[in-house]
This record gives sequence, C-alpha cells and structure tokens, in this order.
Amino acid sequence: MTGVLPGGVVRRYMRQWSASLVLALPLLIVALRWLPDAPLRAAAAGAGVLALASAATLLGGLTRGARLFLALFLFTWYVALNAPKEAMLDLVGFNGSANAGSVAAWAAVACLAWTAGFAHSRWRHA
Repeated sequence: MTGVLPGGVVRRYMRQWSASLVLALPLLIVALRWLPDAPLRAAAAGAGVLALASAATLLGGLTRGARLFLALFLFTWYVALNAPKEAMLDLVGFNGSANAGSVAAWAAVACLAWTAGFAHSRWRHA
C-alpha cells in the first residue's frame, strides 16, 4: 500500500519504520512514567523499541513478509520471560534487569538494523 504514496524509496522506508514506532507508543508512555524513578529502565525501553522497530522493518524488507520477525520476536519474549535476571534479554526494561551495557548494545543493534534496512530498501529499488 505504501507504493502508491509519493516520496520514493526513502520516504516509503521511513513510513514503514514510523508505523512500527507508532505501534510501540503505549510502551513509550510507560517509559515516560519510569523516567523519574528509573531512568536506566526508561532508556532500556527506548532502545528496545528502536531496536524492535528497526528489526521489524529490516526483516520485513528482506523477506517481504512479517513471519520471520514475528517468530523471532515471540521466541525472544519466551526466553526473556524465563530468564528475568539476564540484562541482555531485558529488551524493553520489563524485568528491571537491564544495565547500561545492555541499553547501549540494543541501541547499537537499533542503529545497525535501521542502516541495513535503509540500505537494502535503496538497493532493492535502485
């Protein structure tokens, strides 16, 4: 559906990524409530949302579907719920075990996934 909108490849990719972020808006509202008392937990939520939106857009562009992302997403949540003390698995701060290293790692994953997805969308439509 986004193919009929003006703006070309760049704006199409940004619309798809933005749509993923809009779906995470309720979590970002929760992160704002965490901000005064647990700023690291709020940062984990922000970095996790960016990583999830970027991964969804990247994997959706690579496979032209949502199933791979959904499978990996559900598997990750299953493992995270069963290992609440692992900081790297606390993707959006729900378990409260995220630390500065895990937040930085998920922010880096978000940047890499966004860049790879953007490059792939430009390459595929070039």
